[in-house]
Amino acid sequence: MSKYVICAKEYHRGDSQDDETNPLRVTEIATELVITRLYCIMLLKDSKIDTSWTIVTTSERKCLYENIFDNVIDWNTYDTKHKKVEKTDVIDLLEPSLFNRLSSGKVHNRSIPYIGEDENFYQNWDRDKVEITNINFSSLNGYYVSSKFVCILIRTRKAWEEKNLPSEYWRELIEKLESKNIKVFIFGKETDEYSTDKTKYVKNFRDWCSIVRHPNCKVVLSTISGGVYPVFICGNKNLNLMIIDNEDEVKGNEHDPSWYNDCINFTKVNKEILTYLPDVNEISNKIARYIK
Repeated sequence: MSKYVICAKEYHRGDSQDDETNPLRVTEIATELVITRLYCIMLLKDSKIDTSWTIVTTSERKCLYENIFDNVIDWNTYDTKHKKVEKTDVIDLLEPSLFNRLSSGKVHNRSIPYIGEDENFYQNWDRDKVEITNINFSSLNGYYVSSKFVCILIRTRKAWEEKNLPSEYWRELIEKLESKNIKVFIFGKETDEYSTDKTKYVKNFRDWCSIVRHPNCKVVLSTISGGVYPVFICGNKNLNLMIIDNEDEVKGNEHDPSWYNDCINFTKVNKEILTYLPDVNEISNKIARYIK
């Protein structure tokens, strides 16, 4: 009989139309990468589960587990076909009491040892780094990545809409970058509308992980979004991460791994938090300097 570890749930699509402000029902990329996936790997390394356990994640994130576990299914498959699974055969990492132990309180009191004894860095990194970085990357066939490029993550979710920026801002910025002959990749739900002859839309999460890993990826620009977390897991070492935090939210959560704390910056990428909304000329000039 199969046994399951639930690392993500997907009751809603998490887009501009179908969303919910509840990470236990719509598991964000950050929640999975720095909480449930890390803990799942801890369970494996501590021999509390083995590779025969079936991992449950979202429809797009199977790549995070396919090289490690024998079976990986999406949440909708589990929810419709496995409702009668015995509770003793399931470890639900999004079950409120367990999730709270993983994510609540000060960092050093959490079940996941983000802080090591000697430095502000994930304590299990040396032990678990093979599994943490073992992602089923795509080959990037069809993507033109033979020269330097920048990635822009555009957030369109209905939940926490204050983290989104107007589409006009992104269009103006893309036009400005294109005028500088800077190649652009766009990622995010419902963002294919931004693609042009010069700007490429990244189709799925697996490709996104593969794109930010590529050595020609020089900049990732985003607002406050968990979508940037692959940069910390598998981004190339010369990548520059720029986060627009125009509501100045990071400062009040700076000790939280879910708010870009360096304790989970495994790739040691250069990180810049902008606590204001830069105009497109300023941000395009910053990007141009990194691209040179």
